[in-house]
Amino acid sequence: MTISTTATATGISDPSSTAASVAIETTSQIADRLERSPVLLEARGLDVTYVTETGEVPACKDIDIELRRGEILGIAGESASGKSTLLNALSRLQRPPAVTSAGSVIFHPSEGGPVDLTALNEDQLRRYRWDSLSIVMQSAMASLNPVMRLETQFIDVIMEHESSMSKDSARQRAGELLEMVGIPSGRLRSYSYQLSGGMQQRALIALSLASDPEVVFMDEPTTAVDVVMQRQILSQILQLQATLGFAIVFVTHDLSLLLEISDRIAIMYAGRIVEIGMPEQLYADARHPYTRGLRASFPPLSEPIRRLEGIPGTPPDLLDLPPGCSFAPRCPVAIDICSTQRPQLRDVDGGVSACHLVESDELGQHETAKELGR
Repeated sequence: MTISTTATATGISDPSSTAASVAIETTSQIADRLERSPVLLEARGLDVTYVTETGEVPACKDIDIELRRGEILGIAGESASGKSTLLNALSRLQRPPAVTSAGSVIFHPSEGGPVDLTALNEDQLRRYRWDSLSIVMQSAMASLNPVMRLETQFIDVIMEHESSMSKDSARQRAGELLEMVGIPSGRLRSYSYQLSGGMQQRALIALSLASDPEVVFMDEPTTAVDVVMQRQILSQILQLQATLGFAIVFVTHDLSLLLEISDRIAIMYAGRIVEIGMPEQLYADARHPYTRGLRASFPPLSEPIRRLEGIPGTPPDLLDLPPGCSFAPRCPVAIDICSTQRPQLRDVDGGVSACHLVESDELGQHETAKELGR
């Protein structure tokens, strides 16, 4: 089961408001909801390469993924797994030396036919940025201009996309956006450095919603804040998403966080997606050893004390990937075929997984044999 949030508009500004209620959905309920929701964004055969002096680095390879309307799609993996590169490619914010070397990113707007975002130039992309596709960066301190008041930055964004709106109306809208994330509208006169880290991050979230986007990309938006503020920010994100209906692509290294808030989760390793599944399925019965390793790296809060098992070794050099499965040198249950043949994504219950031992009983048998052999 995972958490979804329903809220009234008046309950958004206060994370502890009783107007906001948290609903629990079963895996089957999530699956039914996603099945009824149309596809909003999809990547097909997407490759992203970094062109460097030492060679072409395949940062993302053969990515097939889709996002449905109203969905929260989590993307998890270690550092250098390719998750932020994928986010930038999906949002079309990548810059040299990164290039989209193959594939497509198809956006299905609420009005009009599907659009391949990879085929658009910068001027054509402006039509969709912020109005349809917006982003919350990892560091609010680096994203907000410290020498401009929040008011100026909000008004600039609003009037850029609503040219008919007066400055006074834009200022009123900016105040409403701040109050939606629990910041008094009077703080519009503040500079970003006069706000706490949590307030800066919430202000950036408010700014991302200025033009009622259909998709919000979030690149580790809670990394720079403490766990208490992280909880408040996540609560408000869920309330806003439930009320306004936008979809979210949420990138983080914290799988435990995604297990709580996501509808589906994609796991990345060495530039490829190695597993996609529902939160409950990945928690209880992940079909890829890497996913199991990520899950086992986090201490449980309610279970008996147990020994934490980290993933040995380090991620591979993308310029010198091993033959076969990229995870094989670190995998505790690797078999001979893993070092010679790269596994393809295969259908499993509730998702897909790229492992030669994809069947749950096979993976469990090999894990048991490894344990007995220690």
